[in-house]
Amino acid sequence: MIVPGRRVLVWLHRWAGLAIALFVAVAGLTGSLLAFAPELNRALTPELFPPAGMGTPLDVPALVARTETLVPGSLVTGINFLEPGTAIVFIESRRHLGFDRLFFNRYTGAELARSAFRSGLPKGVDDIVPFLYRLHYDFALNRTGRWVMGIAAVVWTVDCFVGLVLTLPRARGFWAGWGRAWLFRWRGSAFPVTFALHRAAGLWVWVALLVFAWSSVALNLHAEVYTPATRLFLDYPERLSEMPKRAARAAQPRIGWRQAVEIGDRLLAEQGQSSGFAIVRPISLSYQKALGIYLYQAISSRDVEERHGRTYVGFDGNTGALRYSQVPTGQHNGTTVTMWLIGLHDADAFGLPYRLFVAVLGVVIAVLSGTGVFVWWRKHAARMASRRRATGRG
Repeated sequence: MIVPGRRVLVWLHRWAGLAIALFVAVAGLTGSLLAFAPELNRALTPELFPPAGMGTPLDVPALVARTETLVPGSLVTGINFLEPGTAIVFIESRRHLGFDRLFFNRYTGAELARSAFRSGLPKGVDDIVPFLYRLHYDFALNRTGRWVMGIAAVVWTVDCFVGLVLTLPRARGFWAGWGRAWLFRWRGSAFPVTFALHRAAGLWVWVALLVFAWSSVALNLHAEVYTPATRLFLDYPERLSEMPKRAARAAQPRIGWRQAVEIGDRLLAEQGQSSGFAIVRPISLSYQKALGIYLYQAISSRDVEERHGRTYVGFDGNTGALRYSQVPTGQHNGTTVTMWLIGLHDADAFGLPYRLFVAVLGVVIAVLSGTGVFVWWRKHAARMASRRRATGRG
């Protein structure tokens, strides 16, 4: 007999699953592909990734000067050089240019491409992977999609616990009864086979499901949900987005790009020395107008992610004074947990075996969504048939 508490949980699991099924399935399938996003990018647009080691790479001031020559009147806002042979320069302009970033060969200074952030469907081969990212994180609906996917992630997180409780047996012999829930069933009609698949698959990957659900909240509703929830239990310091904005935004600070690199290198070295970590290499420098700071990003020995770095220093664009820093792990437990969540979500930890696991997990997530909908539909159809029979007898 189903107790009222369990009946409520079944109702919650049913409608929560139906509400988020499409969003979770899309996130799972796109996530499977994005586990190998660098390889996809290189396969689709090899011209944007010249081989490394072709000489001495151009420094930041040279790339800024090159951009200003090619696009007169533009204002450089940042440079990313994560890929060894490629530099991406971000610009602003009062004119409508149709692009907001330039790709350069970092060794020769040759322009490789111009592109812009685009919403909607991909308009070329070079937009396929960015479109997958947009579909994965915000359903390609920009800010509205971020909220939709974020709310779906919150519901998914809660539903992970509801689904786990529903697998627990209601009779005596707990371990024997729960053990049957972990078993797949390959014989029988479609409904019992599908139900067993839905329940057992969810149990086998339950921890991973929870990690990806909660990390999705961190990526989509960080300030609104994740940060206040994390601070209830962990030491999670001020984030960059929480820093006070300046009333008057200085488009061009007193400190130029060359001096900014020198200050950034010095501050990173000081942070590494004081906190006991090594800087592997810088990967980006940008000027945040709203905050009036340069943000210098690097890969360090404290980073979780193997292909990206989340070690930061932020310093005043006029004085060079340190105003923000982030050490990914080992300093604040809230930051450490967050970096691990993001690294696991991005399939950027534990090498190729974990990336393969994430690719398979994305398909499993989509299967769980599909089988959940199928189980609901069969039960719904059975209830409707039962009501029709009861009405006929009446």
